[in-house]
Amino acid sequence: LLDEIEKAHINVYDLCLQLFDAGRLTDGQGKTADFRRSIIIMTSNVGGQISEEPSFGFGQNEQQESLDTEIHRELGHTFRPEFINRIDRVVVFRPLTKDTAEKIARLEVDRVLKRSGVTGRNLTINIAPDVFPLLLREGYSRTFGARPLKRVIERLLIMPLARKLVTGKVPAESMIHLSARQRQISIEIESPIKDDEQVPVPFQIAELDELDRIRERVQKLREQSTGWSARKTNLLARTAIPGFWDNREEAEFISDQIHRLETAAKKLDYLWRLADRKATRKLGQDDLATLDIRTQLLEMFHQDSESPLFGDAYLSISVLNRKGDSQGGLLRVAAMYKSWARRFKLKCEPISDQLTDSP
Repeated sequence: LLDEIEKAHINVYDLCLQLFDAGRLTDGQGKTADFRRSIIIMTSNVGGQISEEPSFGFGQNEQQESLDTEIHRELGHTFRPEFINRIDRVVVFRPLTKDTAEKIARLEVDRVLKRSGVTGRNLTINIAPDVFPLLLREGYSRTFGARPLKRVIERLLIMPLARKLVTGKVPAESMIHLSARQRQISIEIESPIKDDEQVPVPFQIAELDELDRIRERVQKLREQSTGWSARKTNLLARTAIPGFWDNREEAEFISDQIHRLETAAKKLDYLWRLADRKATRKLGQDDLATLDIRTQLLEMFHQDSESPLFGDAYLSISVLNRKGDSQGGLLRVAAMYKSWARRFKLKCEPISDQLTDSP
C-alpha cells in the first residue's frame, strides 16, 4: 500500500515504473525484491477538491461521469503519462454519506464498549436513540471523511467515560445510561445495590409475602433461562456456517438476537441477587414495585424469545370506539409510529396490516 502517492518524490515514480513493468525492484547494491505475486494499491487525494454538488441540467449519471472525467484530468496533470499508463484501474471514492458515517459511528462506539475497562466490570450500557444523531452533527464531514467523527467520539464519549472509570465512580455491575444533552453526551450511572445500604422503610408482612412471590417468579425464570442458553448456542453455531456473513441482513438479525439473550441473562442474574432473601434488608417499599416491573419485563422477554418473531418491541393498535372514520384514524396512527421508527433509524416491520372487527 502506497498511501498518498502524489506526495512522493519524483524519483519514487521512476522506481514504480520498474516495479510495475518487471514486477521486481533492484536496489543500489544489486539486491532484488520480487513483486510478481503482489498487488500494489496506491491512494491519492488528487481531485479531492472537486465539488460533487449537482450541476443545473444534469442528472445523477451525467453528474457522476462528469466528476470521474474531472478527476482523471487532475490525475493527468499530477502524474506523467507513462506512470498512469501502467496503472490497471483507477477507483474513484465518493465522500461519506450520512448513512455510512452513522454505521462507522456505531462500529466505533461498539469497539469502545467492548474494551476491557467496560467488559471487565460487567457493565450494562444503555444508549439513547439521540446519541448517534449528536455524534453525526458534531463529527460528520463530507470533506474530511471519518477522522473528525472519530475525534468527536473520543472527545464526547471515550474521554468522559474513561474519567469516570479511572476515578472509581462506576462500581462493577452498574448500568450506564448514555444520552444527548445539548452538544454533550450525558453519562448517568445506576449503581448496583450494596450490602451496607440502609432500608429507607422496612417491609411489612404483606410486602414480605409479595417479595416471596416475586422471588418464586424469578426462580422460575432462572429455570426457563436454560432455553436462552440453548438458543444462543444454536445462533452462535449459525455464525460459523461458511458464507453466513455474506448475507448482511441475516447476520445483523442473528447478532442482534445473541446480544439480547446475553443482556437478558445478565439482567436475570442481577434480578435474582436483588430478590434473594439476603437482599431483603437492602430494599425499601419503593424498590418492591421496581422489582416487580423488572420481573414482568423479563417474563415478557421469555415469551418473546420463544417466538420466531424475536424483536425488541411489538405494537398492537386497535379501535376502542368505532365512531366516524375509526379505521382511517387507526391507519394514521400506525403511519405515525412507522415514521417515528424511520426517524430514529429503527428497523420496523409490520407483522400484519389487516383490520379486524375485534375491538
